[in-house]
Amino acid sequence: MLISQQKQRIINYVCLKTYIINVRKCGETVTYGIRRDNLERVADDFLKQYYPEARLQPMWLDPLKLAEKLNLTVIRHNISEDGCIFGQIYFREADAELYDQEKDKQIIKHVKPGTVIVDPQVAFQRTLGAYNNTIVHECVHWVLHKKPFALEQLYNEDASLIRCKVSGGVAGKSSDGTRWMEWQANALAPRIQMPLQQFKRKAGEYVRKYREIYRTWELCEIMPYVIDELAQFFAVSRIAAKIRMVNAGYEEAAGAFTWIDGAYVKPYAYAKGSLKQNQTYSLSIKDAVRIALADPSFREKAGDGRYVYTDSHFVLNHPKYLIRDESGSLIMTDYARYHMNECCIAFTIGLNGDIDRQYHSECFLNRDQNNPFDFEITFDEGVDEAQRDKMLGETVMKDAAFLRTLPNDFIEAMKKCIDWRGMDQTSLAKASGVSLRTINRIMNGESRGSRLDIVLMCLGLELPPAVSRFILSLTPHNLVYSDEDCIWYGFAIDHLYTLGVAKIREILHKHGCMNI
Repeated sequence: MLISQQKQRIINYVCLKTYIINVRKCGETVTYGIRRDNLERVADDFLKQYYPEARLQPMWLDPLKLAEKLNLTVIRHNISEDGCIFGQIYFREADAELYDQEKDKQIIKHVKPGTVIVDPQVAFQRTLGAYNNTIVHECVHWVLHKKPFALEQLYNEDASLIRCKVSGGVAGKSSDGTRWMEWQANALAPRIQMPLQQFKRKAGEYVRKYREIYRTWELCEIMPYVIDELAQFFAVSRIAAKIRMVNAGYEEAAGAFTWIDGAYVKPYAYAKGSLKQNQTYSLSIKDAVRIALADPSFREKAGDGRYVYTDSHFVLNHPKYLIRDESGSLIMTDYARYHMNECCIAFTIGLNGDIDRQYHSECFLNRDQNNPFDFEITFDEGVDEAQRDKMLGETVMKDAAFLRTLPNDFIEAMKKCIDWRGMDQTSLAKASGVSLRTINRIMNGESRGSRLDIVLMCLGLELPPAVSRFILSLTPHNLVYSDEDCIWYGFAIDHLYTLGVAKIREILHKHGCMNI
């Protein structure tokens, strides 16, 4: 047992902390460890030895050519039935367990050392860029990890390969050493495919091109076009090009191609340094409802109509940041999208599920259409609200003053709200979707209506949350948060009320609340 522990410590020392690359420079050997701040240097030295032409000018790095230079054999074959393993590399002769799609069963194929097996489902289910990255990833393992893996075999005689999961970790039994080998390959492969200096040259070229085409200086507006051009040029995935843009200093790239609720969020930008690496301004409707319901600190900071949820963000409810579109729905102004740090709430992102925590932290940018991750988003209390409170002061005071004038009688209070909005029962029926006959009966005292009727009438009037909740308190239909529909009603009243009933119905129906 003691010997096994000593061997593990040796492997961890070599693989986990201080794996060394030796580089010949000016007749001397220079050594340094693979840490995050050394990744660009390690990638550059890798290219210097195995693909020097990629350091001279921007180009596509052919992964099969790289594998050939390393005397590796690349085999396309299904590895697992569910496609969860994107590639594996063999460091010694072994019997590879693979999946035969035609026979629908596992098979055995004898392979030699230096064999790379890539699952073609990577390209089919994701992109050709992901397929190319897989081969480069396995080449990194071969160059950097043969010696550490030999040490791994000292205490694990069955070790013969590294199996790389789509979710970023290592499949099967693994040690700290093999997990850190995987982190290194994950981090280095895109840096090898897109050498930083040559990548910056090409990025600058495309930025100039699209600024001229679209006549705009706002980087966030052209960033999707630049990222797609770079992805095509370097034959990498869109998300890899996006992350590399952030590495290259274009923070605006973080606001491009964020996939939420079945669509890409409009590109946005923020002041440099406003967000930490694991933070976001964008969140799904379900995350928004969960946080609004479960987090008291969020309700204290964002409640009472101070923030409207629109375009997948909680936006300060002020005309500087919100505007009506042609359909009458409230959307973010261009100024708001260019200055998210001024008007939006930031949230902290974590990873859910069986995901190796050593997967490099850039995965937090990987919220695209093909991402394999399940993210957990929590409210961050770090924003100073003083300036925002000042901006909202006049509106908040007006709403509070109106609320104080309302009588403790439902019908009289509702009449006053209708007058306040300059509407009548006919226009309220059109705005709320509640029939005119139902509204007439409610306002004449002939019916109490349903909870949904009252909620829709409040939303049709676009009443501030405090007013809507006061109106509901005068009826038998107060919101009960043990009821799932009430949870959605409450969220709509608090954060969607300015969007209009048609838009609110569209949002909530899309996410399972059919009773509104």
